[in-house]
Amino acid sequence: MGRAVARPIRCGDGVRLGAAQRVPVCPRVSLPVPPQVCTQARASPTDATPCCGSTTGRCLPFAHCRVAAHPPRTSGECFVSSVERPMSRSLSCVSLLAAAAALPASAIAADTAQWLDDHGIAPRLVWSNDYARNVDGGLSRGDRNAGGVVAGADLDLQRLFDIPGATLHVTGAWYYGDSLSQRQIGNGVKVQGYWYPQQQAQLAQLTWEQSFADGRWQLVAGRMNTTWQFARSRYGCRFVSASDCPFQLSQADGGFVGFPYVNWGAKLRYKPEATYVSVGAFELNPQRKNNHGLDWSTADSSGVLGTLEVGYEPDPARGKGAPRYLAGLWYNSADYSDLRYNQAGGLRGLVGGPARLYDGGRWGAYALGERALYRPQGMASKRMLVAFGNIAAPFDKHQVYDLQVTAGLYYSGPFAARPGDGMGAIAHYYRFSADQQGYMNDLLRKRGAAADIARNELMFELNYSYRIAQTPLFLVPNVQYIVHPDILGNPAARRAPDDALVIGLRVMLNMGGLGTPK
Repeated sequence: MGRAVARPIRCGDGVRLGAAQRVPVCPRVSLPVPPQVCTQARASPTDATPCCGSTTGRCLPFAHCRVAAHPPRTSGECFVSSVERPMSRSLSCVSLLAAAAALPASAIAADTAQWLDDHGIAPRLVWSNDYARNVDGGLSRGDRNAGGVVAGADLDLQRLFDIPGATLHVTGAWYYGDSLSQRQIGNGVKVQGYWYPQQQAQLAQLTWEQSFADGRWQLVAGRMNTTWQFARSRYGCRFVSASDCPFQLSQADGGFVGFPYVNWGAKLRYKPEATYVSVGAFELNPQRKNNHGLDWSTADSSGVLGTLEVGYEPDPARGKGAPRYLAGLWYNSADYSDLRYNQAGGLRGLVGGPARLYDGGRWGAYALGERALYRPQGMASKRMLVAFGNIAAPFDKHQVYDLQVTAGLYYSGPFAARPGDGMGAIAHYYRFSADQQGYMNDLLRKRGAAADIARNELMFELNYSYRIAQTPLFLVPNVQYIVHPDILGNPAARRAPDDALVIGLRVMLNMGGLGTPK
């Protein structure tokens, strides 16, 4: 798709539908073009005719033009340099006419999508089902199935209510199923990313995003989680395990609130060019997971999480393979419990008793990086091999982990014939604190088992994302291997788990993504 026809069809005089829209008609045919596009075929590869009224700011094949009351956002947004561009949400005039004649229902759906787009309403729906089987090692062999549904919308309040620079994000979530990590392996890091213990309908986001000064300043505030705003990799969630989706250490040690759980929070970002600075403040509320996210009281709050992040993130027009680097700090003001000792100084894993308490004041730091290593079809293509990695650590030695290091590769479009597929490999290294390792081994000693929980843990995953035709449905077979599993997921385990081999299949319907603010 993408080469100009020999005799280009040009949109001629239109017929008016209603007060606001004109339906362009191609004069060589009798069927009018549906109102979502006005197509003009290229006469030559150097033809750079601008779009006529695009509200999306995207340049599409054959100069697809959105028919709407809104002009292009900038004078340079609606030009393309080559006719050989992949098809996006629109179609060429010829294929669109054929589709409209043969599939009237598709035209209606396209009209609905265009109406939503013109009014600034971007609905989202993600369903993911994670089947996993432990074929060797762990605590026992077996299989489990889990999944979830995430739905929401992003509302452009400038188009809806003429509020400049404002967007409202609304997201809900619901999860089901059982955890292989808890039942068959024992480790705390999930091998099924879409499993959550609180299987209830959740308000997962209700935020107001406001841009100022031509987008250089951005404020996001409301009911939100921290992991969507700070220390977030763009590639971690392309894997089935939850080691980097979100970053495990920032939750376990830093107290970052992770999706789908939300507390009160705000983030302010300043991004004059490619570099940016972000600061955030988030409520810490240990009771949040016990409700549906609709209890907005701060009566059970235990403190505040403060975050600071600086980064280098070029213009998105350069593509997702552009280099991206960031580093950040966190401060957690909440009081916390000793991982190993009770208030009398005894070992909790052996004799029990309430944990020793410490005043708040925990610090930590992280750094992330990613960049494209190889582009088989040049900068204009979405096909690329990207390397990414991150590292995080607390400043004290009394948290769950002393260190997490992650490194991975992801190949978008590994084959020219299948540009919508993806293939990835990722490795994680965890180093437990001496207190956390000691507590787990104390539990095993109490049950008469060998104290074989190691201080170092490794997790690996290899997966392939297979897109079914041009639909938003993906199949993701995956293989995971865990070296020295822990028992954080199953503290009642009666022995240390063996190294575990897991195979699985994710089935995902992804229409619009989860709705993470930029």
